[in-house]
Amino acid sequence: MKKKALVIGTALVMALQVAACGSSSSSTASSTTAATEAATTAATEAAAADASTEAAAATTEAAAEATTEEAIATTGSYTIYNETGEKVTELTVTRNDATEDAENYAGDAGLADGESVTVDKDYPDATADTTLTLTFTTESGYTASFTTLGLEEAPITLLAADAMTGATPINFSIPQ
Repeated sequence: MKKKALVIGTALVMALQVAACGSSSSSTASSTTAATEAATTAATEAAAADASTEAAAATTEAAAEATTEEAIATTGSYTIYNETGEKVTELTVTRNDATEDAENYAGDAGLADGESVTVDKDYPDATADTTLTLTFTTESGYTASFTTLGLEEAPITLLAADAMTGATPINFSIPQ
């Protein structure tokens, strides 16, 4: 909008200068007409440029919003491998921003070392901030949690306390 005003103002100043410098009334009228046409052309071009820029900005903003809405995952599928060296007696995956019953994915018999289980989660009302907590307990009483699990498809390996290479009790990989 500033560019448009600047172009129009410049064109009008040019028109007035041409009119003031003319020596005869016919050349002044001719110069004034030419300056007016130049100012009108410049204003039209500036308005078209502004409209084009505003349309491009609106299109870009709409595309960004659509991409953001499409990118929000509402489901998660996790293949969880027990590599703790012992039986996992309790394995839960629960949503952090809502209360839900914690299903034990280890089952009544537990999840033996070396076994795996697939956990599928579906939250149609999920937002970009929706996260899950994965918690497991082994038969010796070792309990560990990962509290920032996103909705995604991922392999997860449960690690023994002495197998951790950092603060995280899981590894996002398939065991070798």
